[in-house]
Amino acid sequence: MKTCSQYRNLAWNSLTNKWNDAALTMFILCIIAVAFNAPSSIAPVLGLPYQWSYSMGGLGVAVALLLVLPLEWGFYIGLLQMTRGEEGSLFTMMWNNFKANYTRYLPAAILVMILTGLLGAVTLGIGAIILGLAYAMVPFILHDNPELSTIDAMKASRELMRGHKWDLFVLYLSFIGWFLLGIITCGIAFFWIQPYVYTAQAHFYEDITADVTIEVC
Repeated sequence: MKTCSQYRNLAWNSLTNKWNDAALTMFILCIIAVAFNAPSSIAPVLGLPYQWSYSMGGLGVAVALLLVLPLEWGFYIGLLQMTRGEEGSLFTMMWNNFKANYTRYLPAAILVMILTGLLGAVTLGIGAIILGLAYAMVPFILHDNPELSTIDAMKASRELMRGHKWDLFVLYLSFIGWFLLGIITCGIAFFWIQPYVYTAQAHFYEDITADVTIEVC
């Protein structure tokens, strides 16, 4: 295993000449998410019935599940492709991954979200962190193993992360200074920080799968 510093350096080098492309793609993702949630907040200001606010809020949640989550996974895969030297804009990669794998990304993303949410609710968040780390490689595994089902990809991620969850957790913690920068800049810096973290995670995935064959019975 490499050190956290080495993973961050690898991610930094992979993002060379791609920083603004990555930040713009993150910004577009945020705009899509906010655009469908904003009406529920505006409705009371406009004096519309409270039922409108609830309906619009429900629409925002539905769009987040059906659109934003699969797009976000497409972005993760785009960053993985970038680390492998594939050319093209990250937005195009994200969109192509979204179109080609929507029916595979959606159920996996929703199932992971539900399981981590439920476990987090009964363990005061601790279980959600552990399960989130266990399933952190599901998007990458689905991309590299198109024959796997959602359940098989989740099983494979759990097996792959056995003994590596703490390593990934420490890698996330190593970005704490960057997270503070994001807070200081009122969230603006996160458009660059999030791709930086995800790219480091992609390199982490490449490292732990270097000598591993993913097989699920």
